[in-house]
Amino acid sequence: FLPCGPLPPWEGATLVMPALSIGNVGQLAVDLLVSCRSAKRVGFLEDDAIVPTIGNDAFSSQGTGVLTTSAEVFWDAPRRLALLQFRAPVVKGHFASFASRVVAWVNEMKFSEVVLLASCDTRFRPGAIMPGHEMAFAMTPTLLSSPLERALESLGWERGSVADTDAALVRPHSMAGSFFNECVKSNLSLVVLIAVCPEGENIPDGERMATSVCLFLQATIGDETHVQAHTPPTHWTHPPSWRLFHGTPSDPTLFA
Repeated sequence: FLPCGPLPPWEGATLVMPALSIGNVGQLAVDLLVSCRSAKRVGFLEDDAIVPTIGNDAFSSQGTGVLTTSAEVFWDAPRRLALLQFRAPVVKGHFASFASRVVAWVNEMKFSEVVLLASCDTRFRPGAIMPGHEMAFAMTPTLLSSPLERALESLGWERGSVADTDAALVRPHSMAGSFFNECVKSNLSLVVLIAVCPEGENIPDGERMATSVCLFLQATIGDETHVQAHTPPTHWTHPPSWRLFHGTPSDPTLFA
């Protein structure tokens, strides 16, 4: 971890991070949470397993010259929420080792729990989730019978599993599965939020996931001030970089 300045007071805070999965839903949701909550970038993750990537600032339309990298960490101080964003894939065959190093960093920073945002393709999970329930969750054994488990159940989401079976929403050798397994080994409190969706236009799924994160955080905090702080917006504000999702517009004179 390479900090931009003094480390924030992360002990006891919640870390939200995406798994690299179908439709990039988790990454879309983190972008929305950073953009709408005005979270500040506080550092970077550097690891040999992440493909090097660089680009323009994803959250500014002014051309400020701030560079975006493969893995960045943001801090939402009022909500005590850390957000880890990945903008590049993990090298194939390195999921487990990479997850082990991230878990070691999470333990070193003393986060109280991690919320992992994952997704699975509806085409490969027929019958795995009830119709009309597009959100599911899984959790490490340390959270069984805990207030967090009761909060998730109160939201009416399906309970998924991490297993090498056709009915499982998360496979153990995926990035989400590798991270789940490492958290189990370390007795780390992990909640996996899973969006069931097809690959395609996934912005609505990213918005749904970001809203689900807010609802989950609301359900786990009893203090009214914090409950209001995690109220999801009526309309999510898209980062400026999203305008180029589908490339630059075609020249209309081509079709004249």
